[in-house]
Amino acid sequence: MSPTLPNDPVLREAQRIAGRKLGLLVHATVYLVVNGMLVLVAWSAGSGAWPLFPAAGWGIGLLVHALVVLGPFDAIRRRLVEREVRRIESGRR
Repeated sequence: MSPTLPNDPVLREAQRIAGRKLGLLVHATVYLVVNGMLVLVAWSAGSGAWPLFPAAGWGIGLLVHALVVLGPFDAIRRRLVEREVRRIESGRR
């Protein structure tokens, strides 16, 4: 493994990507714990399937988070950044 400098752009990008993936992992863990507790509360109170509603709503948010972190959006963002860097370096604003 080659040594990296603190200001190395590759290191910064790797840290950014790792941070986004860790954020998704935390989000998914909290989702599972909280919704699991809601299911247990509903089950112990015999109050039906109401936990499905918050789980579905939050699940949509978690799905979008996963798509942004793991899906095509990151590649699109990188292409846009590279295009802007080329535009700025060429002197166009």
